[in-house]
Amino acid sequence: MFWEAVLCCPVRCLFKIQKMDNIAVFLTKDLKKLMKNKKIIFMGDSNIRAIYKDFLCLMKDDRIIPDRNLRAKLEDSVFGDRLLNRGEKTNARVYREERRSTQCHVNVYFYFITKVFDEYVEDVLSRLRRGVRPDVLIVNSFLWDISRWGADGVDTYKRNLNHLMDRLQSLVPDCLVIWMTTPPLSKNIRGGFLIPDLEFLKYSLRFHVLEGNNFASEVVINHGFDVVDAHYHLQHQIHRRADDGVHWKPKAVRFILNLLLSHISVAFNVPLPNHGPPQVTDDETQESGDQAATASTSAGDQQAAASTSGTY
Repeated sequence: MFWEAVLCCPVRCLFKIQKMDNIAVFLTKDLKKLMKNKKIIFMGDSNIRAIYKDFLCLMKDDRIIPDRNLRAKLEDSVFGDRLLNRGEKTNARVYREERRSTQCHVNVYFYFITKVFDEYVEDVLSRLRRGVRPDVLIVNSFLWDISRWGADGVDTYKRNLNHLMDRLQSLVPDCLVIWMTTPPLSKNIRGGFLIPDLEFLKYSLRFHVLEGNNFASEVVINHGFDVVDAHYHLQHQIHRRADDGVHWKPKAVRFILNLLLSHISVAFNVPLPNHGPPQVTDDETQESGDQAATASTSAGDQQAAASTSGTY
């Protein structure tokens, strides 16, 4: 069994595995107050990039990010940021995308990675050592690791994840490092990382995600860092998953951003904003009705997740 070292994660304190019942709703003013004079780094695939973009969108105003912005990549600028490293527009493992935003006294960076640790990630970490010194680092890597790096992808992932955590302990000991678990996949997926030769993986990959999340959570916690369990929370947002079965619609992305910001607030001892429960609009009610069949179809996914606990 690939994940023989995996054990079900027991419930831990808030600062280790984040499963909050009450997630605060952040407005632009709340985000600016929380992150003023802070440096935050996002490292991961296109789902992490979506959260980075939504972070910048919320820095501008209180609107929900347009879906077209989530689908785009390698833009020269989005919400006032700059593209620092333009790789080829490809689905290959060498894909690179680095972005930076400096506005409203907040420095935000994004690095697209296709492996949880390799020479490129080491290069990024060396830059942290030389000067960036982030206050918050949000990271996830999984789907590319086990699907695009050969038959021993799982074993390599295990070694590399431990290596990454060791390096973070050494380089950024005072940084709030948050590992975000991989969101739940559909049983029928398509995405940039899943090339035609790997179509067979789409039937089993969602179960690898379950076990991989448990394994990663154990490793991250054992190194003294935090875990925000996006997989757990998004089980109840399946109707907001994108048609490709990997990515998420704008309201789900904002939901996870609010979850992350709530965790950061508690970690920094900043009171959570209290704007009352979000209002459900007629469009939202209609959306729920239109998606009832989809939610019912996805019940098997949710039950499988409960039993054990992309790239555009």
